[in-house]
Amino acid sequence: MKNWGLAFVILSLCIFVFYGQYYQGKNKQEQALAQSNAEPYSNVLYEHETPKISEIKVKPWLTIERCSPVVLDDKLVIDDWLLALQNQDKQSHWHEYLAQLDTCLHHYVQSYMDYKRALQEVDDNLNIFERNTLLKALQLEYFSPQTIALWFEEENQWNEQALQRWRILADRRLSEQQQQQLIEQHISQLPEQERQLIQSSSRLHQLAENWQQQDFNQLSSQYGEAAAQRIIELQKKTRQWQSKLTKFKKLRAKIAAKALTSAHKVSAIEKLKQSLFDVNEQKRLSIALTELENSH
Repeated sequence: MKNWGLAFVILSLCIFVFYGQYYQGKNKQEQALAQSNAEPYSNVLYEHETPKISEIKVKPWLTIERCSPVVLDDKLVIDDWLLALQNQDKQSHWHEYLAQLDTCLHHYVQSYMDYKRALQEVDDNLNIFERNTLLKALQLEYFSPQTIALWFEEENQWNEQALQRWRILADRRLSEQQQQQLIEQHISQLPEQERQLIQSSSRLHQLAENWQQQDFNQLSSQYGEAAAQRIIELQKKTRQWQSKLTKFKKLRAKIAAKALTSAHKVSAIEKLKQSLFDVNEQKRLSIALTELENSH
């Protein structure tokens, strides 16, 4: 009986130890399983944590540089920079030297260079009125009205004043004495610096008044043979241009008087333009016709 009691006690202890190890192992498995299930979510949360400010790297293209409004001095800086490049024969490669300028000026440099390039392509045969009209159109194409007012106001005022004097000289209804009086009156109302510039170039005004009527000998005696030759060539081109304008105006009027549809009239006038004028002449045609009609 005692042996059975002892065996029972030993069997009970073995069962207790077995179940203790069983439940301990089961708890470890459950903990491991719970940990393995939680790890993906903990990683996701970690990856989406709000980073520290010091760890944030701003992409270059997201950086916005704040520039102050453009002023007249900015144009002077660009002009000085271009002059320095020109003196070193580097102006054609100006893109390579942009780093010498403030980055806020880079956009204006591009517009300014495009504007200057457009000016170089202007037809040499344009008269002063056509040239001024085209000049204003180009300024509006490449610059804002605010930039034009700051950068070109003085130049545009000078041009307008020159146009007023040319209109006086071109008005054939006025006698020479009347023209002279109006010119003097106009000049007297200008600032002192401008008056001095005009007075020092009075010979140019005399040339503007009668350059188309003077012959080579008269011109060469006053301005030299080289200048006289250029003026004679300009006289020839001017006469040819005026003849083309007159012819076009007459033929256009005949087309407009015909019993044609609007589309056919437009087509006929376009063909007439192409037959009388080259590509450059067609660009200045509308301005020239306006000036021609205003002069009559």
